[in-house]
Amino acid sequence: KHVLHKVEVRDNHVQGPRWFIAAKEGVYLGEQGQFRQLSKHDSWQLAANGSNQLLVATKEHGVQTLDLATLALNPHAQSQRALKALPADAEPYTLNKLVMDLHTGKFFFGKSGEWIWIDVLGAALVMLGLTGTWMWAKARRS
Repeated sequence: KHVLHKVEVRDNHVQGPRWFIAAKEGVYLGEQGQFRQLSKHDSWQLAANGSNQLLVATKEHGVQTLDLATLALNPHAQSQRALKALPADAEPYTLNKLVMDLHTGKFFFGKSGEWIWIDVLGAALVMLGLTGTWMWAKARRS
């Protein structure tokens, strides 16, 4: 039995007298003021799936089904089929890739138009340098 101390709670679901918690440390079940860990998978979200199941979104194993009668956690067949239908070489679009695409101009103009963004930013830097020098010289003469 556990008491939840220093657990990063991400979601919870109340089902009658039972309280289910999704946390970084796993899935917990609370009954009568006591908590026990049902899974050690990094869990993000819980959702009711009928009256006798919860869907659990986990980091390592995708969506899983928690049977409320047996408290067994199993892969969710429908989401597993959807994941298998994705191309094997599908690369996720990460924040790092977004920042790089914004930086290079690929986000705005595509791969073939990156040079436009680079030229526009280069011209802007030259203009800032020239106008800044002109303003500085003008203020110095006054």
